[in-house]
Amino acid sequence: EVIRHASVAAEGLCKWVRAIVKYDGVYKEIQPKRIALAEANEKLAIVTDEMEKVLAELKKIQDKIDELESKFKKQNQEKQNLINSIKECELKHDRAVELTSRLSGEKTSWLEAAKNLLEDKQNLLGDVLLSVGVVSYLGPFLGEYRQRILNHNWIQKINSLNLTCR
Repeated sequence: EVIRHASVAAEGLCKWVRAIVKYDGVYKEIQPKRIALAEANEKLAIVTDEMEKVLAELKKIQDKIDELESKFKKQNQEKQNLINSIKECELKHDRAVELTSRLSGEKTSWLEAAKNLLEDKQNLLGDVLLSVGVVSYLGPFLGEYRQRILNHNWIQKINSLNLTCR
């Protein structure tokens, strides 16, 4: 205010000088901060580059982990399938052993049945001849008479013709 009363031009010059002094103070206060900011930005760029490299490496590792997990799941599924297949084969084997053991007990009865069928086959013609004769000729007679005729006459006659009967 004092300078303004003396000269209007001096007032503008005084304001300009005060602004320059204030600017210089602020500049001197900000300049170390700008330098620190530039250094921090350089460090940030370096750290960011390193972080990008680490993230790229991490992505490779994560991809490898994902691949290995996928293989692991696939192998576990295959393992489980093989275990199920083994259990199924063991069950089939156990059933086959049981069936074989049960059928081995039937061997004797099958051999006996085959022997009886062979005898029946050999006696078939003679048995049919006797049956036809009994039905045709001996039906009206008493059982005792029929038995005597069969045992003493007809069976001997059939045997003499090289036929067998029971």
